[in-house]
This record gives sequence, C-alpha cells and structure tokens, in this order.
Amino acid sequence: SLSNLPPSNISAPSQNPLGRLNLSTLLSPKVTDFSKVVPLPIFDGQRFVIVNQSNKESQENTKSGLAVFEHRPFNHLIEHELTLLGLTLGEPPDFLVNFNITTPSFVGERMEPYTVPYTNVHCFRNAQGISQCAPYTAFRTHYYPVRYQYFINTLELSILDATTKGPIWQGKAETIGYEEPNLTFLLPFLTRAALYHFPGTSGITQTVRFNLDNK
Repeated sequence: SLSNLPPSNISAPSQNPLGRLNLSTLLSPKVTDFSKVVPLPIFDGQRFVIVNQSNKESQENTKSGLAVFEHRPFNHLIEHELTLLGLTLGEPPDFLVNFNITTPSFVGERMEPYTVPYTNVHCFRNAQGISQCAPYTAFRTHYYPVRYQYFINTLELSILDATTKGPIWQGKAETIGYEEPNLTFLLPFLTRAALYHFPGTSGITQTVRFNLDNK
C-alpha cells in the first residue's frame, strides 16, 4: 500500500492528493505548442493522413510480450479535429500527422495531519479570591507522510510536411490523474485541448479547462 498509517492508531482524514479538484467534474489539460515553420501554411482543404510510425515497434513489442497501446481505434478522433482546422483526410497527402500517447505512473508524497489529545490544567481565582484549578483536554496537530500514485497522461501530436518529412507544428497536451488512465475517456479531451488554440504561441504553455458536468 502507498499510504502510511499515522502513529498510535490515530486516524487521519482522507483527502484528495494535493488538494486538487475532483477530476469527475473538472479536467484541465496543460497544452504546449511548438511551431516549426513560421508562418504556418493556411489550411484550406489540403489532404492529410495519419501515420503510425510505431507499427514496427508495436509488432516487436508484441513478440517480446510487452503491453502495446493500439492507436488505430482512436485515429478517427484526431482526424475529426483536424478536419475542423480546414484539412481533408485523403491521398496523396500534403501533410502527415503522427501522435503518441504516454501514461507513466509516479509516486508522490504529501503530509497528512492528525491530532493527539493531551490534558492541561487551567487555574483561576473565584469571586472569593480562592485559587481553583480545573483540567481540560486540548489537541496538538502533527503530520505524517502519505505516499500516493498518480499518472501523467500525455498526447503528443505532430504535423509534418509530406514532401520533406519535416515537422511544421507540434503540440502536447497533458493532464494528471489519480486512477488508472481510461484512454477512451481521456483522448477526446486531450485532442481537443491540443488543438484548441491552434497554432498557438510557440513554446507557451496554456491550460484548457473542461467542465465534465456540461460535456
């Protein structure tokens, strides 16, 4: 277990790691754009295709027993977003589009509070001037480290010139999650976020917020 128990069997309140908002109601991918060609060509019906340069690597990984993420079921999501930019899916292509998805896990640590009761004595003089003392209970706050697992879910998207094979634009969208990534759920949001400010300002990171209650 990643969580450490507080000392002396004193329970601590359960909290969302890092105090972030519940991801069931708010998703906030961070987006970074990189323009390789300035100015970028105007998209006006040019053709594009999605290329999966990892096909050969995927076959080799499958033979070696490694888990492989299958891109093909998600191609249509990215194709749809690119058509909204003015491109057309078809051959022969003017542009090649490649994407990569990673979901590495990490272990973070936060300090969790817990309280320990102790007894103190309060002394005072009554109306007759007689000193009196009475015990009372107070609490001291202590902290103990709690480890937790989190995932950085990242979509990297590249548009390349089909003739030169050189990139003309690259974008990256990532979000942090505290549960096993559900890519079927995440990819539409990451794709929309990556292209939301297209082409964006090169090298500048922005946050795109989605209210999942209104999706």
